[in-house]
Amino acid sequence: MATVGVSKSLTRSAGGLDLGGARIQDMGSSGSVRVQIVRLTDSRKNPQLIGENREDADEGEILPVTTKDDVAAWCTDRLRILLEQLGLNVVESNGDVVLGGQVRRFFVAETNTYEGDVGFMIELKAKDGRLVWSGLANGVATRFGRSYKLENYYEVISDSLLDAVQKLVAHDNFIGALGRREVPGSDD
Repeated sequence: MATVGVSKSLTRSAGGLDLGGARIQDMGSSGSVRVQIVRLTDSRKNPQLIGENREDADEGEILPVTTKDDVAAWCTDRLRILLEQLGLNVVESNGDVVLGGQVRRFFVAETNTYEGDVGFMIELKAKDGRLVWSGLANGVATRFGRSYKLENYYEVISDSLLDAVQKLVAHDNFIGALGRREVPGSDD
């Protein structure tokens, strides 16, 4: 997975970004907030299992799709790239806010189509560690393709991750939390 990128293209247009036909509104003042992204953790029961071919499940045959790569690290890298491309000021250290969380779902089920499902629990914290915002970022995608082909698994899981990030940045409360200069209750 380390060499796989996000498969949908990002293009800039007036007022925001176009993610494969879906509009993401302008980040506004959120782009000036320095966002530090820390490594996600993987809370899935079997971190190596990323999919299954279930075309012959009725005959008792399910073919697993596994990885030796670190899924949480891969997701963290893609999250960082996408948020930066969407206009957030992503920094390596000394962020105004720190974004982290868990990979809760990262799976492709292949039957007649490839169906990807990615889910994150995201937390946004102030410099002092206080929680500013938390929520779920879930993405899904469906693709047709030839049976049991690695590139189809990569494409649909990348598109599912892209969908999750798109939904995250479209969440008004997430964007509002990014735009806060002060954390509620802080004396700064």
